[in-house]
Amino acid sequence: MVVAQIPGHGPVYAQHPQFPPPPAQTFPGYRPGPFVGHPQYPGHPQYPGHPQYPGGPHHPGAYGAPLPRKRASVAAVAVGTVLLLGLFRLLLSPDRVEEARVQETSTFTLPPIQAITPPPLVIDTEPPTGKVQAQVGARMSPECDLDEALLERAQTRNRVEGSSDSYFANCDYQTLADADTGYRDLRITVGTFDYPDIRNNWFDEEYGRRWDEVRELPGVGERAKVMLRPTDRYGEMVRVKVVSGVHIYEVAYGGMVRDSYFADPIPVDEAEAIAMEVLHALLAR
Repeated sequence: MVVAQIPGHGPVYAQHPQFPPPPAQTFPGYRPGPFVGHPQYPGHPQYPGHPQYPGGPHHPGAYGAPLPRKRASVAAVAVGTVLLLGLFRLLLSPDRVEEARVQETSTFTLPPIQAITPPPLVIDTEPPTGKVQAQVGARMSPECDLDEALLERAQTRNRVEGSSDSYFANCDYQTLADADTGYRDLRITVGTFDYPDIRNNWFDEEYGRRWDEVRELPGVGERAKVMLRPTDRYGEMVRVKVVSGVHIYEVAYGGMVRDSYFADPIPVDEAEAIAMEVLHALLAR
């Protein structure tokens, strides 16, 4: 039996000689009678016992009322939800989670963290003066150049700077690195002035400095004095000034027991003795 569907018409059953006709059946909801408005086709008789359906198979009375589409959609969503829940349950089962954790642990093992020990913090509590250096070898003015033996006793064998002009000659000696100890500074000024007022003004001028002790030095030139500041750390511990004839002399000396401005100053008696020895060497020329 072959079923043919003609647009706008109900089903038509074609009978073939090799197939027997179907038995007569009665379907619930069927209403017997011929198709209303549907003519019969020649050579296709009606099957006995098969009622005709008014309006065709899509008529509201045919095969009962169709299922609402909303119920079908809800049923499909319910079936999909059940399937997804089953899949999640399978994936999130304790055995699967443990297996994944073991696999992750064995595959991505981080190297051990090694502790980094920072270098020790060294704080220099006594920064050097920066003046103790190798021999500069500056050329000194003849008026204030000293012999090596005297410079060794003063621990200022480094000839740092020498200069001169029409009135003054200046020489600066400091501690020689790897030869002298601590830090010492010796500065000498020798000048020549024909006018007594200029010499006396120079002798009295102190440029605003304050000294802990000032003493006259009788028997040294026309005028002489020594000024002391025992706690000075910048090479101004002792200063001696002398006026002798048309010449003036100034010797400044000081230092620390170590190469640091924070170190203790050298004994003031030692500094004064060195300054006076240098002064007498200059006056003896």
